[in-house]
Amino acid sequence: MCKMSHYSELGAQSSFSFLRSTAEPEELARHAMQKGLAALALTDYGGLYGIPRFCRAAHSFGLRPIVGVSLDVAGIGRIRLLCETLQGYQNLCELITKGHVNQPKGTCLVKLDELRAHHQGLTCLAGKGLRYISHTLATPLADIFTASHLAIETSLHLTRESQAQFLKLKELAEHLKVPALITNDVRHLHAKQKPLLDIMSC
Repeated sequence: MCKMSHYSELGAQSSFSFLRSTAEPEELARHAMQKGLAALALTDYGGLYGIPRFCRAAHSFGLRPIVGVSLDVAGIGRIRLLCETLQGYQNLCELITKGHVNQPKGTCLVKLDELRAHHQGLTCLAGKGLRYISHTLATPLADIFTASHLAIETSLHLTRESQAQFLKLKELAEHLKVPALITNDVRHLHAKQKPLLDIMSC
């Protein structure tokens, strides 16, 4: 086993995010263990379908699993929500249920008032999934989540576009006085899986 790292990946999605990932929950947990990660968050879109398999695998590998989900907030864009407590898990389930009501298949969309009513016990990661990078879109989230429960998420993939986005999101975090963090937006584990992911998400 690799030496334990101080890094925890908070942006992984599995094949339970339909057409968004090629990685199985168990593969994600195994790979994180092999890389020596301290913890891994599974944040599939609109559901917790992969969480039982993910948690079983993570515990078997001695990895700390973090339960999360990605969903859309009306007028704002896509965010990740991570559970901190049992109340957070209950609120997350409530939000997922509300997000699927009267929505087309494959869409999980909640209203801002619903997020406000069910935010306790959750940490919010927002950034790349916002409709556009703007103080206007991020401020309502900052009004709901305290600075210790909101972070601006970005990735740095060494492309010109990624670097420009990184600087904008870093400035947004500074403006809101909340942490900025980097995730890898993990949706595949090996280079050979990338062509399939491209086909699935094109």
